[in-house]
Amino acid sequence: MAIHFSEEDFKKLKEEQAEIYQKRNDKASKEEIENLDRKGKIRYFFDYHFKKLVVIAVVVVLLVVWFAQNLVRKPADVLFVVIRHDVIDEERLEDFKEEIEDYLKINKKIEQVTVELCSSDRQLQTYIFGKVADVVIMDEENFERWGNADYFFTAEEDKEVSFYQDYEEKYRYRTYHLTLDDAVDQKETGKLTPKDSKKYNCALYLTDSEKYKALSVGIKNPVAAISKVTKHAKNAEKFVRYMMDNNV
Repeated sequence: MAIHFSEEDFKKLKEEQAEIYQKRNDKASKEEIENLDRKGKIRYFFDYHFKKLVVIAVVVVLLVVWFAQNLVRKPADVLFVVIRHDVIDEERLEDFKEEIEDYLKINKKIEQVTVELCSSDRQLQTYIFGKVADVVIMDEENFERWGNADYFFTAEEDKEVSFYQDYEEKYRYRTYHLTLDDAVDQKETGKLTPKDSKKYNCALYLTDSEKYKALSVGIKNPVAAISKVTKHAKNAEKFVRYMMDNNV
């Protein structure tokens, strides 16, 4: 008598055969691997497992880098001081930065002060236009054209630096507000005759600042000015006052 299998029976039979074959195949593979010599086992490892381990290692490294960049919080600048045309020892500059941080009583875990030597006028311009620089320090002679360009607060116009008026006149650096037309006229005539003849107090001299003397290798008649695009006007004021006060 013929035995008839339903479609479901055939399916189960195939699955059971496949499972039996797989078990036999796995068993045979394990036995083959165990019977390999040392070189054969090494070759097998590189052929079947090494690439997987490399991929896993790369993924782990990428995850570590991502977590380091995104979860480790970098302290935010609460004051950025740019010094131009001076040469200062790097270690002394770092000590000075820490002195300012202590004076401002900041939370050093999440806040920091940056004091940076600026190597070129283009870099300084980038710091100003990029709204990075809060305070700029440089010698009187080189500062003149920057002051003329109206990049810095003035005591006569801006309440942020009205405190400049607390100091004697000898410490108050003044300059013109020069326009493009003034510059063109000067180039043509060779004489500076600004339409606005008033001079504005846009910086303070650090000539008697003991703190800057201790820091600087030596620039002639240094001045400090607060940028009009500063994001930290209060800390900038505290810094300038600190530099001007030899009793602190």
